[in-house]
Amino acid sequence: PALLFGFSIFACVIAASFRARWALLGVGVLLLAYLVICTLAFRDGWFLDMAFTPVSIFLAGVLGVGVRYFEEIRWRQRITDLFGRYVPRAVVNQLVQQSELQAIVVGGVTREVTVMFADIRGFTQFSERLQPEDVLEELNGLLEVMVRCTFEEEGTVDKFIGDAILVLFNAPLDQTDHAERACRVAWRIQEALRSHESGLSIGIGIHTGKAVVGNVGTPQRMEYTAIGNTVNVASRLCDRAAAGEIVVSGEVARQLNGSFQMEANEPMQVKGIAESLATSRLVGYQDVASE
Repeated sequence: PALLFGFSIFACVIAASFRARWALLGVGVLLLAYLVICTLAFRDGWFLDMAFTPVSIFLAGVLGVGVRYFEEIRWRQRITDLFGRYVPRAVVNQLVQQSELQAIVVGGVTREVTVMFADIRGFTQFSERLQPEDVLEELNGLLEVMVRCTFEEEGTVDKFIGDAILVLFNAPLDQTDHAERACRVAWRIQEALRSHESGLSIGIGIHTGKAVVGNVGTPQRMEYTAIGNTVNVASRLCDRAAAGEIVVSGEVARQLNGSFQMEANEPMQVKGIAESLATSRLVGYQDVASE
């Protein structure tokens, strides 16, 4: 009985802890080990069970595989529920393959991110002369354009803040060109809304730096977001950006390639930062890949 229960439990644990290929190999090794033990015992005059115990080991392995399968389904559903609202479906499909995201799901991690704030200028005054349902229709139309441009570069739509949008890059997936992605999104948003029928314009601020990204909230309501001074700086840059402008920090400008044309601004003082912050305006972009 000790061998029966010991090998069966071990087989179940192995099958539940590893992917199918390694689980199958582990269960096979256990079966082989048990047969070796039976052979050695037989030579010493002991007769061990050669039917029920091997079947029990096999069934325990199948049970372990089943447990792992359902755990993976729960993991995929959890990732889909968490990120399905923030990133394109293709990104969600990549996320479910990455078990290291457990750290993000249950807590947070510190990583470099590029944060983009985009705010609709003059929307409050614009909405005063419209019916509430028309206000929502106009707002949703503008936000739809911004989200579509964001998803084209696999950005993460962190949240909507009234008539503004907060977008993250390099989170939750690694993106080595995250600053360039953010600037391409900003440029496309401005181009798409430059002649919008509403006549409204967007001010955009972009900053790169360290932030804590992960879940914030309670078990009843969780939200994936970024926390830190990097987010605050991006918000301040957005406040500085005039209608139709894209203002980026020096950290962002240093990571851009020659496809982007920049004009330097006067350094600005940002709350929480002792030194003045170097900023630039993004005034041109040439998509070399499309030529």
